[in-house]
Amino acid sequence: MESTIDLNQYEQMVKPNRRYSDVRVLSGEGRIGRFEYFFYSLVLPFLVFWIIAALAGIASRFGELGGAIAYVLLASGLCAAIIIYVQLTIQRCHDFNAKGWLSLLLLLPFAFILFWMIPGNPSSNRFGEPPRPSSSTLKMGAMLLMIILVAISTFSLLKYLG
Repeated sequence: MESTIDLNQYEQMVKPNRRYSDVRVLSGEGRIGRFEYFFYSLVLPFLVFWIIAALAGIASRFGELGGAIAYVLLASGLCAAIIIYVQLTIQRCHDFNAKGWLSLLLLLPFAFILFWMIPGNPSSNRFGEPPRPSSSTLKMGAMLLMIILVAISTFSLLKYLG
Protein backbone atom coordinates (compact mmCIF):
# COMPACT_ATOMS: atom_id res chain seq x y z
CA MET A 1 0.00 0.00 0.00
CA GLU A 2 1.39 3.38 -0.98
CA SER A 3 1.44 6.24 1.47
CA THR A 4 0.50 9.59 0.07
CA ILE A 5 0.76 12.94 1.75
CA ASP A 6 -1.82 15.58 1.06
CA LEU A 7 -0.18 18.61 -0.57
CA ASN A 8 -1.65 20.96 2.04
CA GLN A 9 -0.19 18.84 4.85
CA TYR A 10 3.17 18.87 3.09
CA GLU A 11 3.11 22.66 2.73
CA GLN A 12 2.27 23.01 6.41
CA MET A 13 5.22 20.80 7.36
CA VAL A 14 7.72 22.52 5.08
CA LYS A 15 6.54 26.11 5.44
CA PRO A 16 5.99 27.42 8.93
CA ASN A 17 2.76 29.29 9.52
CA ARG A 18 3.48 32.90 8.66
CA ARG A 19 1.48 35.73 10.01
CA TYR A 20 0.89 38.78 7.87
CA SER A 21 -0.46 42.19 8.66
CA ASP A 22 -3.45 43.50 6.79
CA VAL A 23 -2.92 46.52 4.57
CA ARG A 24 -4.88 49.46 5.97
CA VAL A 25 -4.81 52.02 3.21
CA LEU A 26 -6.27 54.93 5.17
CA SER A 27 -4.09 54.56 8.26
CA GLY A 28 -0.59 55.58 9.27
CA GLU A 29 -0.07 52.37 11.24
CA GLY A 30 1.12 49.05 9.90
CA ARG A 31 3.18 48.15 6.88
CA ILE A 32 2.66 48.19 3.13
CA GLY A 33 4.75 46.49 0.44
CA ARG A 34 6.33 48.06 -2.63
CA PHE A 35 3.71 47.05 -5.18
CA GLU A 36 0.82 48.11 -2.95
CA TYR A 37 2.55 51.40 -2.21
CA PHE A 38 3.23 52.08 -5.88
CA PHE A 39 -0.29 51.22 -6.95
CA TYR A 40 -2.20 52.87 -4.11
CA SER A 41 -0.01 55.98 -3.99
CA LEU A 42 -0.83 56.71 -7.61
CA VAL A 43 -4.42 55.52 -7.85
CA LEU A 44 -6.07 56.61 -4.58
CA PRO A 45 -4.99 60.27 -4.49
CA PHE A 46 -5.73 60.50 -8.21
CA LEU A 47 -9.27 59.16 -7.74
CA VAL A 48 -10.00 61.29 -4.68
CA PHE A 49 -8.78 64.48 -6.30
CA TRP A 50 -10.52 63.97 -9.63
CA ILE A 51 -13.83 62.93 -8.11
CA ILE A 52 -13.81 66.09 -6.03
CA ALA A 53 -12.64 68.11 -9.05
CA ALA A 54 -15.64 66.81 -11.00
CA LEU A 55 -17.94 67.85 -8.16
CA ALA A 56 -16.24 71.26 -8.09
CA GLY A 57 -16.79 71.59 -11.84
CA ILE A 58 -20.48 70.94 -11.35
CA ALA A 59 -20.64 73.40 -8.45
CA SER A 60 -18.90 76.12 -10.46
CA ARG A 61 -21.86 76.21 -12.86
CA PHE A 62 -23.99 77.85 -10.17
CA GLY A 63 -22.66 81.42 -10.17
CA GLU A 64 -20.36 83.06 -7.65
CA LEU A 65 -21.44 80.93 -4.72
CA GLY A 66 -20.89 77.83 -6.83
CA GLY A 67 -17.41 79.08 -7.75
CA ALA A 68 -16.56 79.56 -4.07
CA ILE A 69 -17.85 76.08 -3.29
CA ALA A 70 -15.77 74.73 -6.18
CA TYR A 71 -12.58 76.23 -4.75
CA VAL A 72 -13.36 74.82 -1.31
CA LEU A 73 -14.01 71.39 -2.82
CA LEU A 74 -10.77 71.50 -4.84
CA ALA A 75 -8.76 72.53 -1.78
CA SER A 76 -10.32 69.76 0.31
CA GLY A 77 -9.66 67.23 -2.46
CA LEU A 78 -6.04 68.27 -2.67
CA CYS A 79 -5.68 68.02 1.12
CA ALA A 80 -7.32 64.58 1.14
CA ALA A 81 -5.00 63.34 -1.62
CA ILE A 82 -1.94 64.62 0.25
CA ILE A 83 -3.08 63.02 3.53
CA ILE A 84 -3.64 59.66 1.82
CA TYR A 85 -0.23 59.83 0.15
CA VAL A 86 1.56 60.70 3.40
CA GLN A 87 -0.22 57.89 5.28
CA LEU A 88 0.81 55.39 2.62
CA THR A 89 4.39 56.65 2.75
CA ILE A 90 4.49 56.30 6.55
CA GLN A 91 3.39 52.67 6.19
CA ARG A 92 6.05 52.16 3.52
CA CYS A 93 8.70 53.52 5.92
CA HIS A 94 7.47 51.07 8.54
CA ASP A 95 7.98 48.21 6.07
CA PHE A 96 11.73 48.82 5.89
CA ASN A 97 11.87 49.46 9.67
CA ALA A 98 12.18 53.25 9.56
CA LYS A 99 10.12 55.79 11.43
CA GLY A 100 7.34 57.62 9.65
CA TRP A 101 9.21 60.90 9.92
CA LEU A 102 11.25 59.74 6.96
CA SER A 103 8.17 60.48 4.86
CA LEU A 104 9.21 64.16 5.05
CA LEU A 105 11.59 63.23 2.22
CA LEU A 106 8.52 63.57 0.00
CA LEU A 107 9.20 67.30 0.12
CA LEU A 108 12.28 66.67 -2.03
CA PRO A 109 11.81 66.24 -5.77
CA PHE A 110 11.93 62.62 -6.96
CA ALA A 111 12.41 61.23 -3.42
CA PHE A 112 9.21 59.22 -3.89
CA ILE A 113 11.15 56.91 -6.22
CA LEU A 114 13.25 55.77 -3.25
CA PHE A 115 10.12 54.58 -1.48
CA TRP A 116 9.22 52.51 -4.56
CA MET A 117 12.68 50.93 -4.69
CA ILE A 118 13.70 50.14 -1.09
CA PRO A 119 12.86 46.52 -0.26
CA GLY A 120 10.88 45.83 2.87
CA ASN A 121 11.94 43.76 5.85
CA PRO A 122 10.71 40.20 5.12
CA SER A 123 10.21 39.36 8.80
CA SER A 124 8.43 41.03 11.69
CA ASN A 125 9.80 44.33 12.93
CA ARG A 126 8.84 46.89 15.55
CA PHE A 127 5.95 48.08 13.37
CA GLY A 128 4.28 44.70 13.01
CA GLU A 129 4.13 41.63 10.86
CA PRO A 130 5.17 41.82 7.19
CA PRO A 131 2.47 42.73 4.68
CA ARG A 132 0.82 39.96 2.70
CA PRO A 133 2.55 39.05 -0.55
CA SER A 134 1.14 41.04 -3.44
CA SER A 135 -1.53 39.36 -5.51
CA SER A 136 -0.78 38.74 -9.15
CA THR A 137 -3.64 41.08 -10.09
CA LEU A 138 -2.08 43.92 -8.11
CA LYS A 139 1.33 43.21 -9.61
CA MET A 140 -0.13 43.28 -13.12
CA GLY A 141 -1.97 46.52 -12.34
CA ALA A 142 1.21 48.11 -10.98
CA MET A 143 3.22 46.98 -14.00
CA LEU A 144 0.54 48.27 -16.38
CA LEU A 145 0.53 51.59 -14.54
CA MET A 146 4.32 51.75 -14.77
CA ILE A 147 4.22 51.05 -18.52
CA ILE A 148 1.59 53.77 -18.99
CA LEU A 149 3.71 56.26 -17.02
CA VAL A 150 6.82 55.43 -19.07
CA ALA A 151 4.86 55.74 -22.32
CA ILE A 152 3.39 59.10 -21.34
CA SER A 153 6.80 60.36 -20.20
CA THR A 154 8.49 59.19 -23.39
CA PHE A 155 5.79 60.74 -25.59
CA SER A 156 6.00 64.03 -23.67
CA LEU A 157 9.79 64.10 -23.91
CA LEU A 158 9.75 63.39 -27.64
CA LYS A 159 7.12 66.08 -28.17
CA TYR A 160 9.20 68.54 -26.13
CA LEU A 161 12.43 67.75 -27.98
CA GLY A 162 11.02 67.50 -31.45
